[in-house]
Amino acid sequence: MTMTRKHYLPLLAVLLLGLSACATVPDREEERIDPDDPDAVEVDDVAEVDEPRVIRAEDCPPDCPFERDAIEQEDGLLADRVIYFEFDSSRVQSEYRDVLRRHAEYLTRYSDVDIRLEGHTDERGSREYNIGLGERRAESVKDMLRAYGVSRDQMETVSYGEEIPAVDESNEEAWAQNRRVEIRY
Repeated sequence: MTMTRKHYLPLLAVLLLGLSACATVPDREEERIDPDDPDAVEVDDVAEVDEPRVIRAEDCPPDCPFERDAIEQEDGLLADRVIYFEFDSSRVQSEYRDVLRRHAEYLTRYSDVDIRLEGHTDERGSREYNIGLGERRAESVKDMLRAYGVSRDQMETVSYGEEIPAVDESNEEAWAQNRRVEIRY
């Protein structure tokens, strides 16, 4: 059986319809994240970035670029590895942006180094809620590191919720120290 022109048109229409169904349309336009904007890094507000922004030398503290053993220096620029959070919040506070920028600079320079971002909460709230909040906190730090150029393949997140407190007391000071994300190399 030979196909005539009238047979080709419906076949072509079906093929085009099938191909258009395979195309993905993002829910919102992707945008570059400005991690220095205090309102820019909320977990739900961060879009995926295909080409991460790489920090330039002038964006990094004076001791950059880092040597490979910088993560082993107890009093070095990478010694700060805990990001603290406000009560019931997963928003990274602006005071931790330089800490994350330094870690990002190291991780982008040494792309074979991986980290684990461990989310924690204080004891208030249900176990399920705290596991979720710890995960949102870890993801928030991950999103900011992505905005600074770190590959998602270098990072994993885990939430411990309230299970591993930094301080075993029940007061405001202890709770503030337990609401954190720890960066583990």
